[in-house]
Amino acid sequence: MVSGAIQYSISNAQKAILHIQDFDKSLEALALGIILEFASKRTLEECENIDLLKKEILQGIKAAAGDWGLRIQKIYITDLGEAKNFRLLTNKTKEIIEGE
Repeated sequence: MVSGAIQYSISNAQKAILHIQDFDKSLEALALGIILEFASKRTLEECENIDLLKKEILQGIKAAAGDWGLRIQKIYITDLGEAKNFRLLTNKTKEIIEGE
């Protein structure tokens, strides 16, 4: 699991208005895609290297965001760790399992 923040400013208002509806959601989706690509090509140890991750995200986002009229100032990684998944079983789930 990776959590972070992106500091940006609008460098070209016309591009920003015409090319993108929601800066935050678009930057989030772009960053998640870059993180996925980053993680799929590296070992677990490499994925834990926050400086390398920040550099990769910054390069990828700067390339796209310039076309959107945004200037990326800084990338912050606030949390890096394992995701904890769990499944909540309810009475309805129990009925389905017993009904099989």
